[in-house]
Amino acid sequence: MESSDILYFYYMVVVHCVILLFFVYLVARKKKASDALKEGILKEWVETGKNQYYFEVVFRLCMLLVVVWYFGICIPYFKDISYARNKDFNIVTGITKSQDHSRNNTVRKRYLTITENETNKEIRVEVLDRFIDIGEIMTVVYLPNTRFGSRIQKEEFK
Repeated sequence: MESSDILYFYYMVVVHCVILLFFVYLVARKKKASDALKEGILKEWVETGKNQYYFEVVFRLCMLLVVVWYFGICIPYFKDISYARNKDFNIVTGITKSQDHSRNNTVRKRYLTITENETNKEIRVEVLDRFIDIGEIMTVVYLPNTRFGSRIQKEEFK
């Protein structure tokens, strides 16, 4: 895998950690969320003691659900840290079954499906690359959990 792709992967890990910590902060902070609303639209409703308590409980439960949901999204990134550090990548060679021509022909995250040559198994990966067409024969190195990788080789299908 190219060093720029590995840096991008670690960047995504850091971003996910920061977002996850922010959500945990919103759940665990001592300052009440309703204090900010006392001067806003819900001023009269929040000033009532019972309504303020219910708002706090519902807000913290919602943030807790967001933390659990987002942690589920982050798990594959956390699992792949050891694979990226040890340079233990999976390699697939095959024909692309999907194409990605979104936006312009610059390097950006592209999603593609590759049909592996030996097993005819379809593998969905994402790479940082230019346009990808159907029928290209390519070799991709990718991480096993996030399926994020790099194109190594590209040939036209004949």
